[in-house]
Amino acid sequence: MSVEINIAGIQIPLGDWDATPGSLKAVVKVLSERLAYIEEQLKQNSQNSSRPPSSDGFGQQDLSNPQTLKKKKKKKKKKKKSSSDGSSKKTPQLYPIEACSKVHSHVPDICQHCGEQLSGFDEHPYRHQIVDIPPLSPKGIEHQLHQLECNCCGRKNRAPLPAEVPSLGLGDRLAAVVARFSVEHRQIHRMVKSLLATKFSVELSRGSINRLRHQVSDAVAAPVEQAIEYVQGQAFVHSDETSFSQGNGDGLNPRQSKGWLWVLVTPLVIVFSVVLSRSQATAKALLGEELNGILISDRYSAYNWLEMMHRQVCWADLKRDLTAMASGTGVLKEIGEALLRP
Repeated sequence: MSVEINIAGIQIPLGDWDATPGSLKAVVKVLSERLAYIEEQLKQNSQNSSRPPSSDGFGQQDLSNPQTLKKKKKKKKKKKKSSSDGSSKKTPQLYPIEACSKVHSHVPDICQHCGEQLSGFDEHPYRHQIVDIPPLSPKGIEHQLHQLECNCCGRKNRAPLPAEVPSLGLGDRLAAVVARFSVEHRQIHRMVKSLLATKFSVELSRGSINRLRHQVSDAVAAPVEQAIEYVQGQAFVHSDETSFSQGNGDGLNPRQSKGWLWVLVTPLVIVFSVVLSRSQATAKALLGEELNGILISDRYSAYNWLEMMHRQVCWADLKRDLTAMASGTGVLKEIGEALLRP
């Protein structure tokens, strides 16, 4: 019985391999290593690497993952049929009568079956409501600053604006709408300008929109700082960062540097911060120079200044690494599968 060796998954008789020139063996070794690397890369997906789910190709889900198999076997729930007229049988959510601007009562006067005149009163009529949005229009408040001349010295004196009146000429509600469009709905200056014009009949320049953004940012600076201080004092903090598109609409990013969205998570408070850096300095500024609690994060080097007693590697990251090992071969496969068992 001839002895065989395994080269890149192919069984080759030992005699043939020994007879192979050394230079050719070297080529086979290099090609085998390249093939192994390529196969490893092809096996990567969102379940066994840091790649996002959107990068998974068609049919590339990790079938070795029990959760994936569970999802595939899960049957779709049957959609409940609606009534014959197309309306849902679920009772619609109604506003209280006192909250309605108008109430119309419709009383039948003739029986639909025999034509007899009807009388009486229905104490529990069927309620059907129409909900609509009223027309929106800007409300202007004018402040007239009068100027009077002093009879004694002749100096002209203009009345100042009250301290509570914004000098920009734009109110707090408008500033709040601009901030919500910009932050929660992630609209650029041009889209915010268009929305204000079409929905509220308010014409603003891009400069005014930018000033309102800064105004709101300054207004919430103190609560944000309190939130950061609270997070820094917690026993456990989750942290992560991801790329975040940042232009130069506010003039603070003239180099068009890449933006990063940092998030600090605790059970009660979550802090989001958009920074033009993913450096250790940014991590220290958000988490504090001396973190007393435990940080749960990936193994990104920006967190390496913390001692291991204050670190917990995210289990999702560990699970991806073990899944990658389990999808391999040999001893690594056995170790990965063993560590993934519940």
